[in-house]
Amino acid sequence: EVTANRCLSLLSVVLTRALDLEYIERNPCLGVKSYREPESRSRIFSDDEYNRWVKSLIRNIDHLHSKLLFLLTLVPLRFREVAAMQWSRIDLKNGTYFIPDNLSKNRRGRTIALNQSAIDLLTQMSCKRDLSVDWVFSANSESGHVVNIRVQFKKILKEAGITDFRIHDTRRSGASALLNDFDANPLKIMQILGHRSMQSTMVYARLSAKSMAETSDLLGQKFEEVANAWSAP
Repeated sequence: EVTANRCLSLLSVVLTRALDLEYIERNPCLGVKSYREPESRSRIFSDDEYNRWVKSLIRNIDHLHSKLLFLLTLVPLRFREVAAMQWSRIDLKNGTYFIPDNLSKNRRGRTIALNQSAIDLLTQMSCKRDLSVDWVFSANSESGHVVNIRVQFKKILKEAGITDFRIHDTRRSGASALLNDFDANPLKIMQILGHRSMQSTMVYARLSAKSMAETSDLLGQKFEEVANAWSAP
């Protein structure tokens, strides 16, 4: 449905231009009913799920794919941005990782800051790496790096007792945690996620019921302060 609607919109723009140039007499796209698009996915970790997920990851941390999932949990990046990590693009001293434009969805390279837990894991991996291989997650694949971690991912989910969860949901969960639990600056979250617009970022950064309740309570507190002051003798 989404793809069909985008194609219809693009075709309508082309035909509108043709209409302006008098190549055609009417735009046949006008009046064509668009499909009703499904709501965007909003699955994120609950607090309890997150705790079980992290514990399961730590128990299986010796597996290379668990390390990849560990980084995806620590930094809300896209799967391929982590799977195709190269040591030459990581600065462990300054704690940064440069994501080239060919890995970025919007074709814009960017440098992100790594948190200490991510730096610690990468430092441990760096000590044991093959210096002749630049891939952080090297594999016997055509690309030279890991491209499929579904088996290990399903194992971790099963051990953690988590269902209906996708790898990309770790990215959405991370963005939501930054917004809900730490009141992080949305502009900074947008930069980490690699989005061009705040609208895209807010789709990922879902407000939790707890966060919305806490925010609503602020108005209640303000009301009570005024009401109490007015009713006081």
